[in-house]
Amino acid sequence: MEIQYIKTIYIEGLAAKIKRIRKEAKLKVTELSKAAKMTRAYWYAIEGGVITRIPETTLRNIEEALQVDLGVKMLCCDTASSTISDSTHVHQEKKGESEVGD
Repeated sequence: MEIQYIKTIYIEGLAAKIKRIRKEAKLKVTELSKAAKMTRAYWYAIEGGVITRIPETTLRNIEEALQVDLGVKMLCCDTASSTISDSTHVHQEKKGESEVGD
């Protein structure tokens, strides 16, 4: 079974940072957008702040195209407080409490 985990975080100035890095490196959007698996229009919309929400995969594609780490860390789960005990039970411990569900 798969469990989908979705988390949205806001990173102040990320669009401007992407644009600044591109301009400083004198890179062309045509090549970058192709490397990042998106259209030029989509890249420009991200840089311009028109697109305000992107999937993490898009962010990672942009990082790869620019060959930089933009410093955005997405932590999925608190692995210290949740474990899978078997295929039918999830055991979670939080602040001294324990919950087991079927």
